[in-house]
Amino acid sequence: MQTQSVTFSSGSDTCHGTLHVPDSDQQGAAVILAHGFGGTADCDSLMYAAEHFCRQGLVSLTFDYRCFGKSGGEPRQNLSVAMQQEDYHAAIAHLRSLELVDPGRIGLWGTSFSGGHTLFVARQDGNIAATVSQVPALDMARSHEQISRHRSAEETARMLATPSSDLIKLVIDEPGDVAVFMSKDSIEFRTVEALHAKTWVNGVLASSLLSGDLATNDPSTMIDDVTTPALVQVARDDELNSTPGSLDYAKRFDAITVRSYDCDHFGIYKSPYKDEALRDSAAFLLEHLS
Repeated sequence: MQTQSVTFSSGSDTCHGTLHVPDSDQQGAAVILAHGFGGTADCDSLMYAAEHFCRQGLVSLTFDYRCFGKSGGEPRQNLSVAMQQEDYHAAIAHLRSLELVDPGRIGLWGTSFSGGHTLFVARQDGNIAATVSQVPALDMARSHEQISRHRSAEETARMLATPSSDLIKLVIDEPGDVAVFMSKDSIEFRTVEALHAKTWVNGVLASSLLSGDLATNDPSTMIDDVTTPALVQVARDDELNSTPGSLDYAKRFDAITVRSYDCDHFGIYKSPYKDEALRDSAAFLLEHLS
């Protein structure tokens, strides 16, 4: 495969990404991969997945949302659902402009928080061939409750008292820290998911959590007509996003296929579960992008 750095405009800023191109001179199918909550495009899950899909013959594009990683946008580490979905659409437009991509054979792959984006963006676009949502938050209320139970009331109060222009840590660095994710296994965000990510920052802007914008990425309350073929991959022991919530949502639609894995949220980023999940993802994408 070949890799090349790419840029494309989104809003008034520039998104940066990496294009993975199979050794083929034929116009082909493609997949866009987007990182999770507070992640970056050089996180291990995206890099490994893009390489895996490319080896299966798919043009694969990873990119940073605005305000994260190598992409433009201020203030840094600002997480906006509306902006991230706009960036996803901009990435689709960029792929469709390339001669090596068949514009009608594009799929979306999102992990964790981006698992919700894939469903919204496919619905808005109307011409996406398939989506994959890996350990997603498809029921935000139940996921929020599950994430919050790992913090004490005092720790939650300290987190919510953070000035809006400061960063709230994603995971704890040392005893006494408060963070968005405080489950026992969430430390693996840094030691597994972001192990080789040179642009990753352990934090999101406090105003991102307090604006109410996050609730707009809730398929369970905002999407009632999933028609694009979708694969939902859940971790049976997910301590962050609600697996029961995702399963209840998936049951509502014939277009959604479910695969379950015997791991926790971050376990799906480690072998053997990451390999199994990516094989399932690739098979699903190839079936619907052919």
